[in-house]
Amino acid sequence: VAGERFAVRNSGAIAVVEGTGDHGCEYMTAGVVVVLGPAGANLGAGMTGGLAYLLCNEGDGQTNQDRANRESVRFAALEPQEEEWLRRILHRHVQLTGSPRAADLLSCSVLPLLRVEPVTPPCSVEEAWAPIMARLAAEEARSYGRDKLVSSERPVVQ
Repeated sequence: VAGERFAVRNSGAIAVVEGTGDHGCEYMTAGVVVVLGPAGANLGAGMTGGLAYLLCNEGDGQTNQDRANRESVRFAALEPQEEEWLRRILHRHVQLTGSPRAADLLSCSVLPLLRVEPVTPPCSVEEAWAPIMARLAAEEARSYGRDKLVSSERPVVQ
């Protein structure tokens, strides 16, 4: 679980985290952040680009959606292609971390996630994902056929 201000000013990183403190994804301009647990208050304040994904229901009686900064972000249901992309990221997260939470999500027939995007997105969902998928494909190609990381490779939580 990350602390406060996780992924602030993210300008292109891929990040998967099991929960965040307050002000996550603040001033984010690009990249993808997937939050697999509770999110703190003021999520997405000043977010002008990139995409975040939150569990539909998580937390202490308050939903993740209630904690978002509604002046800066809006919520949308996943498109079929997004679900495929998210499954690839979650699969890689399980490979690198052994996360039981991500593994449980992968067993769901439909991912219980919502897209968080700027109120005025600067580009389409496909355009936002394009550099992420290119990096993921390159990473998968480098590790193709390996079950474990080599000693010079560290898990990358970008």
